[in-house]
Amino acid sequence: MSELSINDKKWVVLNDNPTLTILEKILNNRQIIEPEDVEKFLNPNFNKLHDPYLMDNMDQAVMRIEKAIENQERIIIFGDYDVDGVTGTAILVLG
Repeated sequence: MSELSINDKKWVVLNDNPTLTILEKILNNRQIIEPEDVEKFLNPNFNKLHDPYLMDNMDQAVMRIEKAIENQERIIIFGDYDVDGVTGTAILVLG
């Protein structure tokens, strides 16, 4: 295993096979190996996303947001500070 030190933190690269590219190592670490799975991961399609209404109480959340918009209520958006958190929060705030 390879180790990199950045700001006193150790990163462990799980796959140190020198014949693989960085992308191939990342995909292997995520267990994305089959060509069709690699294609899906690298070229996502909005039409292939799971139905958000499969989440518990999604219909109630949507109705509450619609009501808040209709009544011109303020809506607070919380997000965290990782890449998907910041991106998701920005999309909600700017959308």
